[in-house]
Amino acid sequence: MTGMLALPLVVALALAATLVPLTDRVTPAQAARSLGVALTAVLAAAWATAWALTLAYIAHHPLIAGHFVWCRQLAGLHHPPPPLVGEISLVVTAASAGRLLQVILRWRRNRGTSKGEVHLIDSTEPVAFAEPGRRGGIIISSTILDVLRPTERQALLAHEQAHLRHRHDRYLLVATLARGLPVLTTLARKLSQALERWADEDAATTTGDRLIVARAVARAALATAEPTPNTTLAASGSNLPSRILALTDPPADNQLWTCPAVIVPIVVVLAALTQIHHLLPLIATLSRH
Repeated sequence: MTGMLALPLVVALALAATLVPLTDRVTPAQAARSLGVALTAVLAAAWATAWALTLAYIAHHPLIAGHFVWCRQLAGLHHPPPPLVGEISLVVTAASAGRLLQVILRWRRNRGTSKGEVHLIDSTEPVAFAEPGRRGGIIISSTILDVLRPTERQALLAHEQAHLRHRHDRYLLVATLARGLPVLTTLARKLSQALERWADEDAATTTGDRLIVARAVARAALATAEPTPNTTLAASGSNLPSRILALTDPPADNQLWTCPAVIVPIVVVLAALTQIHHLLPLIATLSRH
């Protein structure tokens, strides 16, 4: 029973992993969208698996099983998982719930309040980043502007505006949650890189000069004393060497790999939905009480 319960999650994870090489063969926008959908589906499947195993463990525990007969019947949890699996799933469920709450609260706390506005701050710290949320703005310090030429300032602004326009904070929220699971670290990192590359390409389209964007990104990174956190949408973050190298080449548009990059996330979603159905009867019953 336990193996069959985890099978849809394993399938979803294996399919999502096939996106890693594909993301280097499609446009950054396509890569970010595909990874965002796939990671969301895998997280949902992992959440459903952990909850199903936890409920199965609790519902068959000798001390409290009598109170959870209805739970076993509704969710189809007729057999208990091995004790060790049940205990691990209980710990993972509690930890993931805590992480979910922590990440969402931090995201809400950092939301912007002035849609699209640029805020210049007088600071010795060279910073430039886009605030999360529907009303997010752009924060830029005077220090980082001092190291950029006028055309490079325009490129930096265009980069951050791309983050706001495409609501990259939502994708970054998914990537942040995914980093909580070691098996999803690579996919989360690829998503963060795709978001920055997406913003780079948008900035190159806006300015009409890819080399100017490359110089702006490089100068901003050199001016930044500390590495940019993975939870921030900033031009100086995420795999700079490959981004600068990509900007020195013509924009990639490999149509051959576009179809697989679209199909794989769809199949991952279907596998995740197969897993989530274990909890649907239980959720429906709880919602009526």
